[in-house]
Amino acid sequence: MEPVIHCAHAALLDPKELMPHPKNPNEHSKEQIKLFVSILAYQGWRRPITVSNRSGFITRGHGALAAAIEAGYDVVPVDYQDYQDEYQELADIVADNQLQRLSSMNTGKLTTIMADLKETALDLTLTGFEMKTINSMLGGMKPIAPPDITSTASDHESDEDETETVERVVDDKELSAGEGLTKPEEPQAIRMINLIYGESDQNDFMEIVDFFKKELEMDNLSDVILTVLKSAYNAHNEG
Repeated sequence: MEPVIHCAHAALLDPKELMPHPKNPNEHSKEQIKLFVSILAYQGWRRPITVSNRSGFITRGHGALAAAIEAGYDVVPVDYQDYQDEYQELADIVADNQLQRLSSMNTGKLTTIMADLKETALDLTLTGFEMKTINSMLGGMKPIAPPDITSTASDHESDEDETETVERVVDDKELSAGEGLTKPEEPQAIRMINLIYGESDQNDFMEIVDFFKKELEMDNLSDVILTVLKSAYNAHNEG
């Protein structure tokens, strides 16, 4: 099968002739490769597979290679790069994988993009997200104005005797108000609300994630992130 290629490249080669780097630490699940195949079919090739001139091994694009073989492509785009030694090759392999993991999403902008794409005929899983995550992201997240966070504690004295209970469900696990912060005047809740609108930085985000992991004893990072966003949204609306 002939691929659709949009990227610059030095050569078109049979993917079965390319050599994955034997020390590549990054592993790709069957589900990821299946998704990669679908994205390649929709997008075509937008970056080449990188091969080292020194060793002949792949340094970038191991997942793309696996997807190409799975899809049955006759050729793939390849770029060649120079490395001074094996250590530079290995450092590039690790950095290429790790730098992507260190990035963070602006949740407000991401939700807006997903909402826009939902209005088209596009299969939203072609963004790389599972439908479960997409539905959670879009469910109930209507546009609302950011809360006023300049008020003083005296503005909320009348609320001190009130008991607020917000029930949230994440993957069938009920979270009561006693398990987390729910009042929008509390600093953590305010910072969670700001996350939705892109007003908090990555340090805020990681502190909030750590808070939820400790309070709720949750190990699955995706569940924690979903809980953070739902808690912020509920805190705003209940406030």
